[in-house]
Amino acid sequence: MLPPVIKLTWVEHSSGSEPMILKYESDSMDVEDARGRFYHVCRGRVQETELAIPAPGQPYECPVCEIDLEVEDFLLAQERGWA
Repeated sequence: MLPPVIKLTWVEHSSGSEPMILKYESDSMDVEDARGRFYHVCRGRVQETELAIPAPGQPYECPVCEIDLEVEDFLLAQERGWA
């Protein structure tokens, strides 16, 4: 099995405050059930908890840095795929 492909994608938060980062990690496409995973990087540390794309209107709020991660942030991170 091939190692996962890791994409670190900076997404500027829509509030215009500080930039934040989502780590998008995807399985190799050689794997039959390949999928991607999102992780929030809070204050320079990758959070261990995998995040699901939130429902529209129900953003994920980080309890530490109090930033809201909207659906659009996740889709942008997945779409761009640049490090």
